[in-house]
Amino acid sequence: MRTEDNHLVGVRGMTGLFCIDKTREELQQVDKAFAAYGELVERAALRSLSEGGHPNVEAMARELATIVFEDDPTGAAIVPKDVGVLSAAHLVDAFHTTALGAANTVYALPHHPDALAAVKTRPTCSRPRSSKPFASSSQFFSWVYM
Repeated sequence: MRTEDNHLVGVRGMTGLFCIDKTREELQQVDKAFAAYGELVERAALRSLSEGGHPNVEAMARELATIVFEDDPTGAAIVPKDVGVLSAAHLVDAFHTTALGAANTVYALPHHPDALAAVKTRPTCSRPRSSKPFASSSQFFSWVYM
């Protein structure tokens, strides 16, 4: 099995974030899955940068190189060392935010019957705008950072 295949299998564990009550083992699986996802995204972004011809990734790398200050986790923050880590951090955060939003919605709707009725009568408000997959990592990064 290729490394990418191993990462994709591991990334499926991120869906555990949608669960409200998680065991210690489930939390550990989610952590491992997020680490695998972050590594996969980081490698894709660095590959796009090294291949060239990906202006959005190249622009992010140039802008990131201009940020100069010492890491300060308690104050300013930790500056990503390269565009791969930056991209991974953004996309891990995006998944985390989406998962929490979905889990909170599923939890809250039964407690608000009017809102639940509105979603049921207008299901288009709960469907994604597009289900087309991305053809390449550069197309994905162009979409993410536009």
